[in-house]
Order: sequence, then structure tokens, then C-alpha cells
Amino acid sequence: MKSSFGSFAKKSFLPASLAMSLLFSGCGTFGDDSSDEAKKYEVSSAIDAGEYDKAITMLEADCAGFTYEECQLNLGAAYLGKAGMDVVSLGRELIKIDGNESTTDSQKEVQIMTTLFDIVFDDSMTAGTREYKKLLENNDSSVCNADDYVNLTSYQQQACIAINPILLQELMADEADTETLAVDMETIAQFKDVLNAVIPGITTAEIVTILNTDTSADSEKDVNSNGDLDAMEATDCAMNAYSNNTFGNSCTSDSSVLGTDLGELSFSDINETIYGVDVVVESGTVTYSDASFTRLVTELDTGVYTTVTTEGFCKTDMTVCSEGDSGCYPCPVVVDGELQTLGVAVTDILNNDDLLTSIAIVSDSDTTKTSDEKVADLKTEMCGSADCTVDQDDLLDYMAR
Repeated sequence: MKSSFGSFAKKSFLPASLAMSLLFSGCGTFGDDSSDEAKKYEVSSAIDAGEYDKAITMLEADCAGFTYEECQLNLGAAYLGKAGMDVVSLGRELIKIDGNESTTDSQKEVQIMTTLFDIVFDDSMTAGTREYKKLLENNDSSVCNADDYVNLTSYQQQACIAINPILLQELMADEADTETLAVDMETIAQFKDVLNAVIPGITTAEIVTILNTDTSADSEKDVNSNGDLDAMEATDCAMNAYSNNTFGNSCTSDSSVLGTDLGELSFSDINETIYGVDVVVESGTVTYSDASFTRLVTELDTGVYTTVTTEGFCKTDMTVCSEGDSGCYPCPVVVDGELQTLGVAVTDILNNDDLLTSIAIVSDSDTTKTSDEKVADLKTEMCGSADCTVDQDDLLDYMAR
């Protein structure tokens, strides 16, 4: 384990972050409730009381009385609060994990990873990150790393801690071991989206299990007891079935996985051709029900298929329906008119150097290796060499190793 988070927090993190929460503490009441000081007090009180929408509305309408930096910090804090994230509480949680002498270093690493990846990402989180980035030159969050941190203003340091929670772990390191890591929450959210495209509904615990190279799987999610999550095998089966035209029990190397072709599905206002595959993973026992999944696939390149990112369930006319209803399928995700798929997401996200560095650092606690060595090992494990490009098959193989 790296140096004590407690000692780091005492000298760096908590005072700055507490300043964000306590920026206006100690203010009294004001006779003129239209004054700038009264507005500042009302915003501070709203954030303290968890009335985040009120604080956001006030700050976006009028930041009078605040400096620009104060306004952005409080607006970012209000959005993150609305999303359920408290930077100070996150720091305290990591202190608690690091200070638990009854756990091993590897257990602490898993707990830290779980805490970081368990953050819920939604529109409010994205908005909060956007406001914090305004405090950085050119909105560039790449400065949110241990090397540049000491040269930032206190406002920028607070913004960086909120933008890049993994920076907390980096700043815990001894100076000689400090990693030059900079990856913001939006990238982490995209990484979770990639994994969710492989395994819809994947939990934080399962993400951490994959990153921590633990091949065990919950028996209720691994009915054929081969160490792979059934939902991942369903994704693999659907892609292989169309890419290799091998449906039935030959869609994967495990004969307990059965793929059935549903043919072309014409979803409204989606130009790409989408096919459906029903997949059943057979248990071979009577302990659990067989696992059943429906996956949507589309052609990524000639003869190469990828799964479509889905959310919820809908009919082909895109009206919402309930899973199990006749003519009801996982609903394809379209952003700015573009169909979202696993293949493109893997290329865009998993070959992001900053993200790969983050994954390598949080999943490899070997203090004798540099971050570059950890990334090289990770890429070699995922796609065969330190300079290869990770594709969807590499990701599936990595998750199934």
C-alpha cells in the first residue's frame, strides 16, 4: 500500500476540500435579504441542507457577491451533491479504508477501487465536472495529476480533486512513487459504459473483480460454472454467431451456451441494420434456472459484428415495453443520431492512454513497477503487446481470462 492517506489528507486534501464546503460558514443573518452577502449565505445554506436544485438555480441566475472561482466551486459542488457525491466524504472514506489495520494491502486496493467505481454517474455529475473544468486553463483536466498539482491554485486543486477522484489515490503515494495520472470522472463514466455494453447491468463489485484479476463469479450469474459471467458469454455468443455464422451450441467454445437467430429487427429512425440473438446459458443442474438474454448486434466491419449498446426495453417503434412482453427487445442507444456500439466504444475509450494508466494503477499494486511498466503489462495482457490496439475481442478475452 502507498503512504498513509491520513497523513496526506492532513497536509493537503481535507483542508482545501473542507474550504469548499465551509466557504461561507460563520456568516450571520442579514437584514437585507437581497444583498450579495445574503445571497451568498442563502446559497451556502442551501448546499449544506442538500437543497441542490435551489443552489444551482440561484448560482446560474446570479453569481453576484461571489468571485468567479467561488461561483464555479459552489456550482460544481451543488451539481455533484445532486448526483450524490460528496468530495469530503469520499476523502474520509478513503482515510477509513487506508487506516484499517485488520485488512491486507490487496484488500485495501479492492476497497479503494470499489469506492471509486461505485460513484454514480449521471447528467448532474457531468454538469458538475463541466463547471469545475471552467477553473482550469482551456478546460483542460490533464493538469489534474500529481506532478502539476502543486503548481495549481487552491481553487484549481479543489476542482481537480472533484474532477479526478483517482487523483486522491495518486496523491497518497510517496514522492518517489508518484504516478503522473490524469483522468476525469467523465472518462471513468465512459469506461463503465463500455463494460455495461458487454454486460448490461454489471455491478461495481463485478467491475472490481475483473480489474483485480479475480476469475471467480457469483454462481447465480455463472450457471454453467466456467468462471465467466453469463451476461458476458451472451455478448460473446451474439457477436460470434453472426461473425462466423455459428448459431446453436457452437456460438462459443462452451457448448452450454446456445444462440438463436432472431433475424433483422427494424427499429424506427435507426439507419443501421440491427439483428437480434437470443442466448441461453444452460446450467446442467437444477440449482438455478438457465440464464436467458437477448442481444442486439450490427456489422462493425465486413463480416465483423459488434453488440449494440442498449438501455431498457422497447418495441421496434421505440415505444417503451416490459421485458418478456411479445415483440419487446433491449432498446438501442442512439446519441446525436449515432447508434452506440461496443466496438466503437472500445476503440475510443480503452485505447485512451490516461484511462489505461488509471486501470493499470488501480489494478496493479506492485510498487516496484512504474506506471509505464504497469500500462505495458496491462496492454500485453489485453491484446498481446505493449503497443497494440485493444479491440472488442481483446476486451472479452481479458474479462474472461
